[in-house]
Amino acid sequence: MLRLPTQALLMLLSGCVSQPTWLASAPDVQCGEAASKECVGEMLARGLSPASPVAAIRTAKAALASVGISDSPALASLHDELGRHMCLRPDQELLLAAESVARARRGHFPGALEQLEAVGDTDARSFALQKIVVLASRSSDEASTATALNLLIEEDEDAYIDGLQARLLDLLMGGDLERAAALRSVLVAHALKDGGDPFHVVEIAVSYLTTGHAADANAILNDAGSALGKLGKDDLLLLVKVLTGAVNGEYPQPQDFFTFSSDEMRLQAYVQLALFYGRTGQSVYARKIASDMSRFALKRSYRADAKVTARAFSRVLIETL
Repeated sequence: MLRLPTQALLMLLSGCVSQPTWLASAPDVQCGEAASKECVGEMLARGLSPASPVAAIRTAKAALASVGISDSPALASLHDELGRHMCLRPDQELLLAAESVARARRGHFPGALEQLEAVGDTDARSFALQKIVVLASRSSDEASTATALNLLIEEDEDAYIDGLQARLLDLLMGGDLERAAALRSVLVAHALKDGGDPFHVVEIAVSYLTTGHAADANAILNDAGSALGKLGKDDLLLLVKVLTGAVNGEYPQPQDFFTFSSDEMRLQAYVQLALFYGRTGQSVYARKIASDMSRFALKRSYRADAKVTARAFSRVLIETL
């Protein structure tokens, strides 16, 4: 007798609905204390729905493929559901870009950049180039970092700035304070200009804070002054407190996240902690915070922009796990 897997059987029984029953119910995937990339990837996919922005869904697909996750039941189900109602954009170039990130994760930066030459999908290229900047910079491959940044500045200014943010942290980690200071000035000016994202100032301060430069971090936040007002003073103080505790060897407790004013700020705190633990070689804590972050994002009360969530998880998956 043919025995169907439970998930497949439930999908057959569910019919054409907005979301399969097994996804609408409480998630049964648990990451435990030390999350694997497979578990975090599946929980990311479960946080999406047919109503999620296409950009968020494509970011999730690229992130999972970049770290070698080829079998995500949740993502496969979502793709099938969307395919019933619309003509989906082909994923061939997206997956090709993801493979270039996978190469970069293995340290093959020239090959990763060469592979991107065959990718014409601008969004996919920008995604991959930004990740290559992060990974090449961390490996001190100056040539590949510069090449990726030069390509990004011509194609996607936001991704270029994200790449420079990661570059700043790596310069600080390597003790290159002179070049870090020059880059800091550029990044702060860009964040504070009309239409800029003031949270980038917070990320700059966090980079200094988590590399032992607390005085510089405080100066950056103080100089930004009123520009950071809409982020909330209490949120900034709490974020600095949580990260300072991590730098001093204290793993954050659940209650440390309770008083953030929004789920997006809580999510950013988890991401910054994961990046800190990943960059400092604390793999046990990196996996633990990724697990905590995953459970937080799957709470029924969770309210954060789907694109922000997908980008956050892609960073944790690719840069820390």
